[in-house]
Amino acid sequence: MILNVVKRKKIIFCIFSQVFLLFFILTSFEILKAEDFSDITNSDDNSKIFWFTLISDTHIGTPDANDTNRLNSFFKSVKSVINPKFIINAGDLTDHVRCNLLTGGRTCDHLAQWKEYANLIDANKIQLDFYSDAPGNHDQYWENIPLLYYRDYSVQGKATGENQRSWLFDAGYGTYKFITIATPHPGYTNAFDDRAAGCPSELSDDELNFIENALMYENNVNLTFIFGHHPVQNLVIGRTRFLELLNHFGVAMYGYGHTHRYSDSSRISSNTLNLNVGSLWERGQYAIIAIDNNGISVSQAIINQWPAIIITKPLDRTLGGVNPQAYPISPSQNNKIRVLVFGSMPTSQVLYRVDGLGSWLPLNKVRSLSNNNSHLWETTSWNTTTLSPGIHTLQVKAVGLRTRYDTVTFEIK
Repeated sequence: MILNVVKRKKIIFCIFSQVFLLFFILTSFEILKAEDFSDITNSDDNSKIFWFTLISDTHIGTPDANDTNRLNSFFKSVKSVINPKFIINAGDLTDHVRCNLLTGGRTCDHLAQWKEYANLIDANKIQLDFYSDAPGNHDQYWENIPLLYYRDYSVQGKATGENQRSWLFDAGYGTYKFITIATPHPGYTNAFDDRAAGCPSELSDDELNFIENALMYENNVNLTFIFGHHPVQNLVIGRTRFLELLNHFGVAMYGYGHTHRYSDSSRISSNTLNLNVGSLWERGQYAIIAIDNNGISVSQAIINQWPAIIITKPLDRTLGGVNPQAYPISPSQNNKIRVLVFGSMPTSQVLYRVDGLGSWLPLNKVRSLSNNNSHLWETTSWNTTTLSPGIHTLQVKAVGLRTRYDTVTFEIK
């Protein structure tokens, strides 16, 4: 009798323990959901800014010289002029098609293309702590073992032996998570078949498990960014689960290439900016991505067209269609504008105006910052008291060798 009571107590305790453990896991998983954007504020702090660059579709191995010339020029000019925290390449590092269009590249020297890419990387002293290169569909063309050369000759593949990577960037005032993913479909290493099928992409269960684990690990981060080669709509395997992960963990951005055309006008979910960077090889395009007090700003740039300019405050309320990070601007004589300007020669002046009306007013170069930022221009006396409630545009121009512009939309409330 006593023994039965003890057994019942043990069973009850075991059941209670399992229920409690399940409750803890479920509630913890909810807590682990990554950043909402409730901490994005209209901050006066100009020391919490960093930036990086995104490129794609470098296509080393094409018959023209644009492939090597533009990537080499990008490394040399961007490292010295923009000085980003790091560079991300969203894939199609190499080409393997245009070397012989009649055979779809089948008869080309594929190893030579990879060695050309690796030699260019080495010549510019590029390493994994500064550069992460994800695989694209071209990077596996005509291989019996998909992405074998990628793992041997890309920066990321050679260093890790893997097709995907996750890392943290500690800015000193916050931590930011970056994940590069492998979207090429292993069933389409034949360039003709891939093109005929519309370049389908894939995330396997193992690849999705890697992404999910990376999102859950060290989840107390300010923002999370994921970069791959293909648009989400090209995913024929793994799309539903990938979208669920983006939404559940509040991923701030999915950046990709493949189309060779730039676009920043849509979102995958209410939080996730859908950023498509243009081709460095074909168009000389890249993107500058700046983080100002956790607020994301993006600007398209062209190799060696200076100055490059990006407004980081106020945030553009139309970035990605509807920007959940954007904050309203209060009527005040002391609002702030912050702009990053990058140039190979000194910028003589940076000016702003609202709604395309009135005189251009000056911004001042910030010369003393804790993060040694020599690219920042700002004003702390932007007078918005005469602006009516509603939507307005802020236009900024930087005058250097040429005059370049950037524009954002904001709301007076």
